[in-house]
Amino acid sequence: KSKRYTMTKISRTLNNIMLGIKGDDILKTKDLTNIPYVRVLAFNEKGCEILKEIKKNSEIEVITKFSKIKYINSNIFNTLINYDIKATNMYNLIYYKDNFDMLKAPLDYITSPKYIK
Repeated sequence: KSKRYTMTKISRTLNNIMLGIKGDDILKTKDLTNIPYVRVLAFNEKGCEILKEIKKNSEIEVITKFSKIKYINSNIFNTLINYDIKATNMYNLIYYKDNFDMLKAPLDYITSPKYIK
């Protein structure tokens, strides 16, 4: 860490390297006019109402479980989904380092969002 390179910048750079994020992909996402998808990790009663409205009134793909994804014929959608899965897998390797039997499959495909009361 230094004045020139903050910890945030270093962390972001290292994450991009580990995920294999390319400069072209970053430029493509900057040019997006619509959000390709929303990933739901947890929700409460109010969030459930909002999700219903989004599904009814929007073309945005709402992802609650990756096994139910309707793949869109979009290069950027597929690129972002793949980075999302890679990031989750990397996080889970660290989080479950003492309990690898929990990682029988990528957790994105078998885990549902949490309902918070």
